[in-house]
Amino acid sequence: MALLWRLPLSTLPTAYSLWILIGLSRTLVGFIMSRAVGWAYPGLFRHYALYEMSSGFGPMLWAYLEITGVSDLWKTRMTPKLRTYVLTALYVALCWLDNAPWTYSVTIILTTTIHLAQTVLDSRQWQDISTTKPAILSQFRLRVGGAVIALLLVSIPYSLLPILFPPARVLAMPQTPFPPSPLLDILILSFPRPNGALILNTTISSYLPHLSNDIRLSLYTYSTDHPVFQEMQTAFQDHDITFHVNRDPRPDALDGHYLHLSEAFRWQNERGAQKAEWTMLVEDDFPICGADAGWEAVVRVMEILEGGRPSETGDHKRLGRIPKRRGGFVGTGGSGLILHRSLLPTLIYILRTHADRTPRLPAGVPPRPVDVIVQDCLLGKDPMCPPWREEGLVITSRLVMDHIGGLASTNKYKPPNSDQWRCGWRHPFHGLPEVEVVPVEGLW
Repeated sequence: MALLWRLPLSTLPTAYSLWILIGLSRTLVGFIMSRAVGWAYPGLFRHYALYEMSSGFGPMLWAYLEITGVSDLWKTRMTPKLRTYVLTALYVALCWLDNAPWTYSVTIILTTTIHLAQTVLDSRQWQDISTTKPAILSQFRLRVGGAVIALLLVSIPYSLLPILFPPARVLAMPQTPFPPSPLLDILILSFPRPNGALILNTTISSYLPHLSNDIRLSLYTYSTDHPVFQEMQTAFQDHDITFHVNRDPRPDALDGHYLHLSEAFRWQNERGAQKAEWTMLVEDDFPICGADAGWEAVVRVMEILEGGRPSETGDHKRLGRIPKRRGGFVGTGGSGLILHRSLLPTLIYILRTHADRTPRLPAGVPPRPVDVIVQDCLLGKDPMCPPWREEGLVITSRLVMDHIGGLASTNKYKPPNSDQWRCGWRHPFHGLPEVEVVPVEGLW
């Protein structure tokens, strides 16, 4: 701030224009490094390119000094080399103090681009004077060299710190608030599909190492002709896994995904003491990613969800301690949706409204896909669900669930997509203002 006050008022238009250019460039880079490459080239996806806080006058001040010179600040003339050293040191110091490497990287690339344009114009203007053109090119090379050194000095600490001081792994779930009821029930929905035995076995096996008294695994199917389901029940009979086949006829509803999920939630809601505080919905071809990396992200989401629970005071009953945040989302589509038990009755009703043979949707309201119904409820977009508030849906920056059944869809009319929605892809809700993001960039 002291440096800023040393600038004369006449610099305000130039400085303000640079501030706007930096903001626009920062927005463009955030879009490119998140939404643009998050699916096509997941390896290039960077969460903080979009979510890094970029406030203050540091980037604008440095850009102004780099482009116009430092005479306005120090009221003195400097040699080109000394000027480069001073600006490089100032750049590194401001970047580290603001902890904004993406913003300052955009700033130095922007100023270098402006210098390049100035060099091209000056070279054409002075192309007939042999002594001026080399001097212009020499100054440009000096500035480019300073920019490269500055970028290296800034990036080295951010690259080395995670290696030298890796963050502690968090693999222990929060304790259930209402024992003996479990904290989380992983509800796997299964339906007959080609090569279903291998797919279902892989999915179940990925969650087995993380089960405990507070973390349960349940498999549910609405199909009475599902031999693979019975095969898995026999194969995993030595593990504490619940297998349930819904045989209740529903003649008043159309058979399909709406009815299947509605009945799954109804079964979950009527489990008594076995009813979990949270339910994580999983399709049977979405195993958790990695040995521990994917599960650690789920734990971090659960810590945030449970951390928003009001403290128990006085005669507060169980229903009076509903967490502020009602859900999380660590996968895509209908998988990885984490729901609080208080949302189950509402979702059962909405899904049955879509499944009933007699249409009950309000006039002018189009039917929505099943996964969109649940997502809208968690986002607070559905009028029957709790409205959105600041403590809303918690997501991971990347998908922590793999999609291994793209070539063996349960829907024969759905084209195969084995290369889509894999581990480490950008989460489809990443960048939405109504979500809270858990960064998982270091896991892939």
